[in-house]
Amino acid sequence: MSFIQFKQDVNLSTGLSYYLTERIRLSFSVDFDWSKIDVVLPQDLVISSGSRDLHQKLSIGAKF
Repeated sequence: MSFIQFKQDVNLSTGLSYYLTERIRLSFSVDFDWSKIDVVLPQDLVISSGSRDLHQKLSIGAKF
């Protein structure tokens, strides 16, 4: 019998870049992670748990 059951797992990433000039770039990205876990204990007791993480990143880059 399994005591930990992974129900759902979602990982999303997206981003975009905009060139301000020929050498300078502005970038933005978003990462989202979501997991749902059930812990099954004796006597069919189920405890649901989950985690959500959202990360945003803004960066500037230059070519030399």
